[in-house]
Amino acid sequence: MQPTRASLTRFNRIRHTLTVISALRRVRQPFTTAQGLKQSLELLLQLGRTTGLDRTGLAPLQRMVEDEEAFQVVWAIVQYLGGLVCQEHGTAETLTLTARDGSQTSVPTAAFFRWLPLVVQVMSLLRQIRA
Repeated sequence: MQPTRASLTRFNRIRHTLTVISALRRVRQPFTTAQGLKQSLELLLQLGRTTGLDRTGLAPLQRMVEDEEAFQVVWAIVQYLGGLVCQEHGTAETLTLTARDGSQTSVPTAAFFRWLPLVVQVMSLLRQIRA
């Protein structure tokens, strides 16, 4: 029995999906670092494309990866949720987070709360994959 073109395509998709999941598990930098977060988000985007998610569904994740301003907001949220923020100060326009190492990040308050639910889901997914 010869494999069909469709079955080979499905097999290749499964193999590529497992390869991307394996790469996600091998990321050594924690996703609370900028480098680890960027690498994890890029691999998660690749995983979404491999599994056939549509562009609309992947658009927020792609924006996290490609838009530096969006990435900075996402990284600030990850640091906040990861317990790396020791002080926060905000106005209606800007939220300033101070990390335990003394570094500060300022992000638009509205963007912080707009991205927060999605970042929580992404962090949960990354924790499950990397566990």
